Amino acid sequence: MFFCHFLYSQIDSFFSFAKDRFCTLELLKNSIMAIIKTATVSIKQEIDGRIHF
Repeated sequence: MFFCHFLYSQIDSFFSFAKDRFCTLELLKNSIMAIIKTATVSIKQEIDGRIHF
């Protein structure tokens, strides 16, 4: 009985760790995408601005 409980707690802690990891990766991915989008927009505006003048 004790062993099963120990095993369960290990698995549980692993899953919570993995979930935290996944959330961190998701946040990282979202922020990178946002940075790329912002950079693309500013570069596009820069190019458009040069074409107009």
